[in-house]
Amino acid sequence: ADPRMRFWIAAALGESEDTTASPQLIIMLKNEPSLMVRYKTAEALGSVGTAAAIDPLRSRLKTEPWYVANYMRAALRSLAARRIAR
Repeated sequence: ADPRMRFWIAAALGESEDTTASPQLIIMLKNEPSLMVRYKTAEALGSVGTAAAIDPLRSRLKTEPWYVANYMRAALRSLAARRIAR
């Protein structure tokens, strides 16, 4: 699938309010070459992520460009606000 399709898949999963999407989003975050898709995946994890999303988000913070890392930090804040802990 092209990056635009993966972007919209991540967006739809984030809007789904279904935490069962978290494992697939984590896989996308770890394996996605497109910055555009990684930031949307991080954003989606902030909405539907589980505790399993915390370490993958944290581990990429220092290696991502600042704007993708900002979405990852926002996702971590969102998980904390939802009282999701590892």
